Amino acid sequence: KTLAEGQLCYVEGTGLQSYNGTSWVTWGTAQGLALVQAETSFNASSFNSNACFTSTYRNYVINIVINSASTFGTLLWQGRTGGTTNSNANYSFQNTVFDTGATYARGISTQTSSQLAGSFGGQNLGGQIHVFNPQATAQTAISSVLGFNSVTVVGSGFFSQTTSFDAFTISTSSGTLTGTYSVYGYNQ
Repeated sequence: KTLAEGQLCYVEGTGLQSYNGTSWVTWGTAQGLALVQAETSFNASSFNSNACFTSTYRNYVINIVINSASTFGTLLWQGRTGGTTNSNANYSFQNTVFDTGATYARGISTQTSSQLAGSFGGQNLGGQIHVFNPQATAQTAISSVLGFNSVTVVGSGFFSQTTSFDAFTISTSSGTLTGTYSVYGYNQ
């Protein structure tokens, strides 16, 4: 069959293309989320993702479900590079807790991790953590919405240095976390 002007094709990861007589022209790009790291189980006081942040995507979302936590601890996030968790005091965070009354926790610019939620031990927890610019040599921001029982925690965090992260660590200040997580990249 001869290639002719007006022919269409769909290329996964690129989108719909048409042939204009001399070259293929992309009509749109692939939209939505792309699975980067399939559902992974954990049962520890902290767990590290595989190298999941690459230059393929600028921003990511981590879906997390914690089925149980053995004690009342604080849920924490840190970036990783080359298999090493960055615990430099360059993190900040702010959380707002919505239940019968709004309360918040805040740590300004000299923290060794970003707090996602506080004191949720023995309860199920689930939600999303959005990570912005982790792979770029730029400052990394996070935002999260996590729920447990009748409480919702909305948080944000920031790593103030221009460090390129390829993975992350999630930990608790005390006890053991049991659950699963998946990582998705946002198509541009």
